[in-house]
Amino acid sequence: MKSHLSLASILAFGVLAQAQNPVAFPQDASSTTVGNSYPLGYTRFTTSSEARFQQLIPVQYLPGANTIVSGLSVFMTSGSSAINYQSLKITLGHTTASILSTTFSANLANATTVYNKAGTINFTTGSWTYIPFSTPFRYDGKSNLTVEFQKVLDSTSQTGSNAAHGTTASPVRQDLPSAIYAYGNLNSGASTSTTSTNTANAFAMRLWLFHPTLTVGSDRGGANNNVFALGGSVTITNYGASGDSFATALALGFAPPISMWNALLYLQPPLVPLGSGQIGASGNTQWMFTIPQNAALIGVFITLQSLNDSAGVLRLTNATDFLINS
Repeated sequence: MKSHLSLASILAFGVLAQAQNPVAFPQDASSTTVGNSYPLGYTRFTTSSEARFQQLIPVQYLPGANTIVSGLSVFMTSGSSAINYQSLKITLGHTTASILSTTFSANLANATTVYNKAGTINFTTGSWTYIPFSTPFRYDGKSNLTVEFQKVLDSTSQTGSNAAHGTTASPVRQDLPSAIYAYGNLNSGASTSTTSTNTANAFAMRLWLFHPTLTVGSDRGGANNNVFALGGSVTITNYGASGDSFATALALGFAPPISMWNALLYLQPPLVPLGSGQIGASGNTQWMFTIPQNAALIGVFITLQSLNDSAGVLRLTNATDFLINS
């Protein structure tokens, strides 16, 4: 069981006996080498010293329940392992929009500043780094979520020449909402800009919350060295309390999933039972399957979701999905 909240925060939110579990946006793929320097990193160019960056996470990637988000993780793809920030502010907010407005403030209804600090964060290239929130965020279980980073650092005084964190890649998921951002030199005011000037491929994150969750990841392979390629392996991880029972199913389609029931269920019939079992002592159970070598499957969306049974209390996890590639 992981515990990053203060005792006072845990008691205040009534989650004393629960463990944190991750949701991964868009997938829990750690094989990417493609990154973005603007949200949390830097380049050798001074114009990367300040940025305001937002990513929208659609509701299906989050549990359909009122729950607490206690932190996030990012995946460093390249560069320095230690980044010194003059300031780093992270804000979460609900939105009903499916595409981010170019006006930053319009994307942050009922927003909470969850992290606002100066100092050094130690990252490890090729690994996920957890950033605990100083103030947890209460997610409403029915809205899209905006995650905002406001960064100020001196790119010329860092220990390396660059630092970047993972984005959707191999191939890029064109169906996902693009990130938006503004950037500039140190003291340019870009970190507090009111409007975005650029878009980027979706930024990869894990969000940690107090609810059963489901993640999916893949190695890279196939003719084009893609994730979720024909003949490749898919890793599914069910998270929850030790001893909980779960059942996982999948659905096939040619478009991203839509809500079938009140932002809770995202599997459209016919469903394919994939597996069932119990959550292990570590708080998760991981299992794998192989994508068949069938060219007719290229371009098919696979959506997965689990039903978790904790002492007779049934709860649906978030949905997660992937596109079968060549």
